[in-house]
Amino acid sequence: MQFSCIRALAEVDIDGDSIPEILAAGNDYGFVPQFSRLDASFGHIVKRQPDGSLSSMPARETGLRLQGVVRHLEVIELLGKPHLIVIYNNREPELYAIP
Repeated sequence: MQFSCIRALAEVDIDGDSIPEILAAGNDYGFVPQFSRLDASFGHIVKRQPDGSLSSMPARETGLRLQGVVRHLEVIELLGKPHLIVIYNNREPELYAIP
């Protein structure tokens, strides 16, 4: 999961099993050119198992693709359903419905 820096975390039950998953996102473009930028994260979901163990959910299964410098993740309820607000640096926020 640590392909880049992590700047934002949120808990949300994505798969409907009543055990919240951990959603992580980040990236950082603020480095001087010779050090490159940290841009390898597209967001990650970590699944909590009933026994307390953790496992990473592959992006090919989740479809998660949060590109850019994510600064904050917030789960809100709209019309009785959970939604994820993604706050980026120098970009418009994005809103996603959570199945």
